[in-house]
Amino acid sequence: MFFALIGPVSLIAIAPFTIWTYYNGMYPAWQAVRASLLLGMVALLAVGLLSYAARSISKGSLAVTLIISGLLIFYINVAVVCMLIGAFGLVACIDRIHTYRNLNIFASIMGVTLFSGAMWPALQSSFENRQIVPSENALGRIELLQKPSIIHVVLDGYGTSDILSNIYNHDSERFLTALEQRGFVVIRRATTPYNQTLPAMASVLSGGVVDVGSRENQHVLRRDLGHTMSNGPVASVLRDAGYTFTRNNSGYGHLDHSQATSIDASWFGLTELEAMLFKGNPDVFGQVHNTTLKASLEPGLLNNIEAPFFHYQHLLAPHPPFSLNADGSARPITTRSYLDGSHALPLLRNGRADYIEGYRQKALFVENALLRQIDAYPEGPKIVLIQGDHGPGAFLNQDSAGHTCMAERLQTFMAFYSNVPNISFDGLLDAEQPRSTVNAYRAIFDRLTADEIPSLADQSYYVTWTEPTKAMAVTSPELMVECE
Repeated sequence: MFFALIGPVSLIAIAPFTIWTYYNGMYPAWQAVRASLLLGMVALLAVGLLSYAARSISKGSLAVTLIISGLLIFYINVAVVCMLIGAFGLVACIDRIHTYRNLNIFASIMGVTLFSGAMWPALQSSFENRQIVPSENALGRIELLQKPSIIHVVLDGYGTSDILSNIYNHDSERFLTALEQRGFVVIRRATTPYNQTLPAMASVLSGGVVDVGSRENQHVLRRDLGHTMSNGPVASVLRDAGYTFTRNNSGYGHLDHSQATSIDASWFGLTELEAMLFKGNPDVFGQVHNTTLKASLEPGLLNNIEAPFFHYQHLLAPHPPFSLNADGSARPITTRSYLDGSHALPLLRNGRADYIEGYRQKALFVENALLRQIDAYPEGPKIVLIQGDHGPGAFLNQDSAGHTCMAERLQTFMAFYSNVPNISFDGLLDAEQPRSTVNAYRAIFDRLTADEIPSLADQSYYVTWTEPTKAMAVTSPELMVECE
């Protein structure tokens, strides 16, 4: 009976870890573990039902095993599945007297072997010694003289007002003006240090451009960049100052601050990784993403946090998937996961036209929802930073700088708010001030300490998706070339 159960359970548990490995930790490892446990219970239930119908647990288990083996074709190499099914046939021919017993034993051995291989990358990454990605100009030890709460909101993929107007037919001035009316100082054109989220935000949360070339392996680099966001220079300053750390769930594992308490966590409903198991229906992922995003934008979410607090809110919007209309209703999608730029365009029925319209709809939704949430922020001294990590991706080629519109991708915006007496960000509007997002916390900490913290010069870099350890400097003239 033992072998009759091990086979189907171990084989079906392969799928979640295969997805985890394919996306290299984009989803937290616990999501793969949970999905495997849930699928294992489904397999056991199926074995029980078929065993009851066949009056034999060996026959019922074998039937479920063969069904699962066929389904694995959607998750692992087709050749492996064919070899597995072929091996079943060979084992069945060797000893026809004990066919079911032998097949179940073989399925158990193969299942455990394949599952061990599928699980190994996730297990290995959990035991890796994470390191801070260095930056030559990273912030050092800073003693804060004032400790207002800090709310950091990232609108993933939000572009400059001229780009959004000219390419996306989207009037972001309505949103930016609404921020100004609420007391924000808005920098309408800021440069970002990198064209990808992880190195860009690791740089912002270091106060200096991180050195992506310090790692040789792209997967190690991405995991260490996430670690830098959670444990780097900015986090160290705030932790030493006694801040309470909180965050929203973004749906992208690397971005979810590992040292912060999630204030919108829920164990109910599908996770992003579980949604990816529905290979033929991308709308399932879209629904899960919509739920996560809307939960993050709930008004009053920050009301019961002990001050001073640091709240990191990374919103994967207006970044793909474009699964929301402006009114918050669900929008059908054809892309998978969080694919962007040249990775997403081939999956859109009308290519760039669908990207632009989907982006515009999602931008309208997140702007309106964020303004409602801002209006419900708790009382008390606070500084609010709202920024884009990089611009949109309708003209982004993930593997070619020459085919990427740098003006679209490497420019975004920043907005600062303070209700703390004698702390103002009006000086950032000076035309002589550098406008790189890497200076965001330099500007904030400069106003909270007795020490002078100078701004760094604007400098942006392009990295490919497949080789993010190799950075190419982008010049100011290249940032001014129109998108074609």
